Amino acid sequence: ELLSGVRALDLANREADIALRFFRSSRGDLVGRRLARMPLVVLAKRALARKLRGKAPSELPWVAVELPEIDTPEAAWLRVHGGQARALRCNNYEVQLAAIRAGVGVGLVPRAALLAHPDLIALEAMPPGPTLELFLITRRAIRSVPRITRVIDVLVSELGKLDGQ
Repeated sequence: ELLSGVRALDLANREADIALRFFRSSRGDLVGRRLARMPLVVLAKRALARKLRGKAPSELPWVAVELPEIDTPEAAWLRVHGGQARALRCNNYEVQLAAIRAGVGVGLVPRAALLAHPDLIALEAMPPGPTLELFLITRRAIRSVPRITRVIDVLVSELGKLDGQ
């Protein structure tokens, strides 16, 4: 069973066996490992990128994810570099990516998205974005259970390919 969302399920209370998170959790019986460091870049649809060439970050039509009560690295970067105007605000990264691909605006997204979306391009001459760290977290007591170990091995192998992308 695979669940996705922005709410961090409580592994210690067995709401999930394995979690992928952009923050390290190590309280109690939890153990984790970093799978990848993913730099964020400003992405746009190719046609829109041509129109925006030479514009400052504060002049761009931003598609921004805003999560209640979570100050993400993207939000902090946008406060410094992105100005106040937004082409679209949403609370979901898939919606953000779909809007960028539709040409609604630009977004601060892991560079690895370029691997799956060749219709997008990273804008040149932008201030460097933050780097997200992706962690795999589980309970120490179950990390050697064969079904858990197998899933962890696949996640480490596949998501580790994103490191530095």
